[in-house]
Amino acid sequence: MMATRKRKEYVEPTASDRERWRRLPRTSTVALRSGVRWYFTDRACAGGHMAPRYATSGACVVCHREVVRVARAVARMVPGPSDER
Repeated sequence: MMATRKRKEYVEPTASDRERWRRLPRTSTVALRSGVRWYFTDRACAGGHMAPRYATSGACVVCHREVVRVARAVARMVPGPSDER
């Protein structure tokens, strides 16, 4: 039997989250030069999430997580080559 994982829903960040994120670099350029994976602008993304962003793409980590979740769900629905009989 496979174990099922609970999906993480977006939760508004706490003050301690923001304090921790404020220690991250403020721009993607600084993050990339420092070898850090994320940066934090202290501004909401286009999706309204107050969360760190990936240094390589600038994508909000919460938006990225949602895109990956949807893509995996779609991939499960599309039949593979072995399913076409």
